[in-house]
Amino acid sequence: MISVAFCIDDKFAPYAAVSVISILSNTKSFVNIYFIGNLSEGVREKLLTLKNDRSAMVFVAHNLPLSTMPLSDRYVERLNKITFVRYAIAEVLTKLDKVIYLDADVLVCGDIKRLWEQPLKKSYVGAVLDHSLMSQKRHITLSLKSKSYFNAGVLLVDLKIWRDRRIFQYLSRTHNTRERWEYNDQDVLNVVLDEKVQYLGADMNVQTYSLKHINIKEPLIVHFTGQEKPWHTSSVHPYKDQYRVLLESVPFKNNKLSLYLDKEDRTILARLTAQFENGGNLIVWGAGARGRRIVKAIEQEFPAIVIKQVVDTYLIGKCFSYPIVSPENMTIEAIDAVVVATLPHKQDIRNLLRDKALTVI
Repeated sequence: MISVAFCIDDKFAPYAAVSVISILSNTKSFVNIYFIGNLSEGVREKLLTLKNDRSAMVFVAHNLPLSTMPLSDRYVERLNKITFVRYAIAEVLTKLDKVIYLDADVLVCGDIKRLWEQPLKKSYVGAVLDHSLMSQKRHITLSLKSKSYFNAGVLLVDLKIWRDRRIFQYLSRTHNTRERWEYNDQDVLNVVLDEKVQYLGADMNVQTYSLKHINIKEPLIVHFTGQEKPWHTSSVHPYKDQYRVLLESVPFKNNKLSLYLDKEDRTILARLTAQFENGGNLIVWGAGARGRRIVKAIEQEFPAIVIKQVVDTYLIGKCFSYPIVSPENMTIEAIDAVVVATLPHKQDIRNLLRDKALTVI
């Protein structure tokens, strides 16, 4: 019998439902699904409809003393403090000795028994390297002795060891040593569990960065890391279509695609609409994640503004329906503005366009 746990609130229930459907449709063994969180009755009833004859749903409310420390600026618009509940997963699931913890933004593509049966070899947790943050030397920033940094969205947890070694207390104390951790509880988990991790294959937690940089032929779990999620209209993730089919099937009204915009996106759009409230023709410079969000926002919310070109220095191909052109092939005739959606290079682009009769936003 396999045990899987999610720490969610009502807001993330539709996405956890997709994860549950993907688990149950690919796993032959009996699975107990634990939902840790103070969920409303209506949400609990909807989640119960996902149960089949090889599963059980268990709802675990909590009254935990969660940290009063704020989330980091990087995540303040994307997460809430339910993320800190996983610190106490061993205290909440008192009758279990082992559990698979999953973030709500995962898609299970194979039998999760493969993860369940991974040997921990006396380690406190099984996890996969966070390849993106390893490339940014996060392990050096945190002075980790193991010289490794794991992603905390997919964990195989030895709950007995966590209780015996009072890991909840260590996590709570460590968390409170700083006003903010840039990667919140993931940073804290890495610090406390340093050198106590059994590292698993990348296929057990295939992060968005990993798909681009590592050859992973058969992902067991696809983890939609980063700002852009498959339920966002701007997503170009290779597994988004597979995810969206399941999202449409979950019994929640808020299972539709949405437009995600961060603070910088909203600032750019506010400047654009203030100057071109009656419409205009523009170029979007930048075909990455921010550029895609800006394009979708203009298409959905500002029909009087017409995108004539999408420009990028490095990317090729298409940005939705727009062919991506290089700066050398940019056409500025009849263009009113260039929206710069690649912030690190904004001043360089301004300098390049300063002799043009264009508004640069």
